[in-house]
Amino acid sequence: MKTLADFKRRLVAGVKLRVTFHMPRLVIRGNVGNTVIPTPPPEERIVARVQTNSVAFDRQHMTDKPAGPQRWSWLDYPKAKDFAVEDGKAVIYRDGKKILTYEFIE
Repeated sequence: MKTLADFKRRLVAGVKLRVTFHMPRLVIRGNVGNTVIPTPPPEERIVARVQTNSVAFDRQHMTDKPAGPQRWSWLDYPKAKDFAVEDGKAVIYRDGKKILTYEFIE
């Protein structure tokens, strides 16, 4: 996999991926004390639906909702300038900062 087009071609229903979020922990300062929201751990997702402009992932282990579109999370394909392949993993950037990494699980 070298390009965004290669990434899109590999996304077919049933394929498993591991998604990693790249965000610092968030500290919300309040009157009673600070609330810390940690960086979420990597998640496994299964491709549920592929469209020309986006892809839906089923988050079966992350929610108690019944199977179907109500528990899908969507990814709109980024522009090619916001996409890179690093160590065989698809990396998505926003404003020059890494935000998501997708790794195919064989």
